[in-house]
Amino acid sequence: MTYEEYEQEAKRRLTEKRFAHSQCVAACGAALAEKYGADPEKARLAGILHDIMKDTGEEEQLKIMEQFGIMLSQAQRHNPKLWHALSGAAYLGGADTGVQAALTGLGFTGVQAYNYHPSAEKAGRAAAYVFARKKLPDSTWLTAV
Repeated sequence: MTYEEYEQEAKRRLTEKRFAHSQCVAACGAALAEKYGADPEKARLAGILHDIMKDTGEEEQLKIMEQFGIMLSQAQRHNPKLWHALSGAAYLGGADTGVQAALTGLGFTGVQAYNYHPSAEKAGRAAAYVFARKKLPDSTWLTAV
C-alpha cells in the first residue's frame, strides 16, 4: 500500500479531529526522523497510523484482540482507553496491510510502536517520536523540531 492509501484508511477509521491529530503526528515524526537520522517516510507512516483504532468501539477492539490472540491482563482490561494500542498493533500487524514490512528499520520489530505508544515504555525510536509528538500541542509541533 502507498502512504496515501494508509492515510485514507486512517481517515476512514478516525474522527475528523483525531485524523487531524494523526496528520500532525505524521508530519512531526517525519521532521524528527530527518533531524535524527531515521527514515522520514517510515516515521511519517508510523505517525499517521498510531491511533488507527482510537475511535473504534470497545466491543470491536476486544474482538480484534481476541482474533489475534492478545490476552489482556487484569490491569489492561480495566483501562479501555489503552486498548487502541493493542488492537491497533493487531489490526496493522495481523491484517494483510504490509505495515510490518513498511516500518522495518525504524528501531523496532513489527508494530511495537503501536503497542507501546501510550507510554513509550520499551519502545524504539519511532515510538519515541510518536510519544513525544503526542505530548506537544498540535499548533506548536514545529517549534520542537
